[in-house]
Amino acid sequence: MRKKKPWRKLIITLLVLAVIFIGLNILKYFFLQQVQNQIKKRFSYLKMSLAYFPPTLVLEEVRTHSLEPFFSARRIIIKVSYPALLKRERPITIFLSQPEIRVPWRVFQNLKKENQSSALVLPVAIEKGVVQGGKVVVAGEDSLIILRELNAFFNQKQGEFAAKLKTGLSDISISRFSRPIQGTLNLSIVGGSQRAEIRKLVFQGKEEYFKGEGKINKFSPLEMDFKGSFKVSSRILTSFLGRDYQLEGDLTGEMELAYSGKEWVLRSSGQSPQLWFRDDLLGEAGFNFRTENLKKGEIDIRFRSLSQGWQQIRVEFSEDAWQGRVKDLKLDPLMKFIRLPWPVNSSVTGEFNYRRGKLTSRLEFKDELVLRRKNKFPFQGEVNLEFIPNQSLTLRSTNLQSSFAQMAVQVDLKFKKSVVA
Repeated sequence: MRKKKPWRKLIITLLVLAVIFIGLNILKYFFLQQVQNQIKKRFSYLKMSLAYFPPTLVLEEVRTHSLEPFFSARRIIIKVSYPALLKRERPITIFLSQPEIRVPWRVFQNLKKENQSSALVLPVAIEKGVVQGGKVVVAGEDSLIILRELNAFFNQKQGEFAAKLKTGLSDISISRFSRPIQGTLNLSIVGGSQRAEIRKLVFQGKEEYFKGEGKINKFSPLEMDFKGSFKVSSRILTSFLGRDYQLEGDLTGEMELAYSGKEWVLRSSGQSPQLWFRDDLLGEAGFNFRTENLKKGEIDIRFRSLSQGWQQIRVEFSEDAWQGRVKDLKLDPLMKFIRLPWPVNSSVTGEFNYRRGKLTSRLEFKDELVLRRKNKFPFQGEVNLEFIPNQSLTLRSTNLQSSFAQMAVQVDLKFKKSVVA
């Protein structure tokens, strides 16, 4: 009996493998054709090419038909692996070159699980994704987030996903803040279809630093919790107190952020080694801060210098006004700002109100009537103060006592020109 030659077996094996390989490539080609047909329904493009070997779909100058949300990319490359052809979903690998996404924040608020026909949703599952040089713009009613030079990697398996992204210099603009917060973002997130875990979020700016972790408890509608540490300039508090009452110095501390639907609450606490009011050193400080949607909230600041005890300012603010209390507060920095001689050694306790640029307060001196410092006198009694920066100052007291006299005081000043501290 004649033996089969080994090379014949090799040829037969190679032919079988070639048939399988060609068949898989044909299957990949027709699958990518189906993807191509689906893409045409949602996107416009300058050029589309479908390579047969290896089967690859390439689109250039792509953009959505809709403007809200809007997506564009200089180039998109779509591939499908051989193992993916044997899966029911047939997931793809996608490469995005210089993509740009513009989306209003309300899309996240109104996202419904049953409404998956968004212009940004691809008609196939994604197994892996790579983004190079991307840009994301998220616009809210009072905020604008712009992520630039975004590079990201995404992979998904058995309903679980993982994503990492880094950005170049990006902007977070909030109408209440006088300038954008600028910095780079580093994010790592894992999760599934219902929930996700933010394993790392780092925002590094010139004056700002945030680092933390969190959880997305629900995607539809969006619900999330985040906690971490931060370092920011105290000028951020000026956004709530008004530009006439500028604070300087670094703040460090811990924060917690909770978001649900259209509402979010931020809580933070921390300290500053040196807090300044304009050019006047207040000393070391501690603070607590709470806000809802940046529209209302509370600020509690405690500070002291080496020569003085603790002073406290507690503020409740809304969109166009604030009010609160002070305890053991020295008025020297405020009087220095006004450029009013102030031979007073005593601190005050009382209430204040700020609305439409006008500060009104009812304060009380409670010092012992003992002269402790030369040319700085102790006082007892109530004082009413009204102050409009660069315009006027009114100071009244019907019964004010000092170490040298008992008196009634009335001061009315009109500023003829701007006051510069």
